[in-house]
Amino acid sequence: MSGRFSSSRCTASTTLTGLWCTPRAYRIRGFRFFRSVMMPTISPYPVTGARVSAVLALLLTIGSEMVTSAPGLGRAIFDAQTNNDLAGMYALIVVAGVLGLAVNSVFFFIERKALAWHPSQRPVIS
Repeated sequence: MSGRFSSSRCTASTTLTGLWCTPRAYRIRGFRFFRSVMMPTISPYPVTGARVSAVLALLLTIGSEMVTSAPGLGRAIFDAQTNNDLAGMYALIVVAGVLGLAVNSVFFFIERKALAWHPSQRPVIS
């Protein structure tokens, strides 16, 4: 009698288990399973990770330029601060913010184009 209900494991399951059970019911295996089930499931995560890590890399670069005195935007901000040039310092901080916003916008545009088919990229209709 317990064998009769063995398929109920897939019918009353969580979404993650359903990710495996539904393709199994349609006999989708191997590369086709990877291409049509796994890639659409995991693809938003690396793209979002790249967008976030690009902005973090920019922040860390500017911060390390301040600490190590390497030439760059961070060094220019640090020099403006040590020379008591507050207007120049704040102008450079605004430039760093605009640069971060530009990097984030470029990656967001790439994410929207690469994942246009994904539900997270569709406009919300209220």
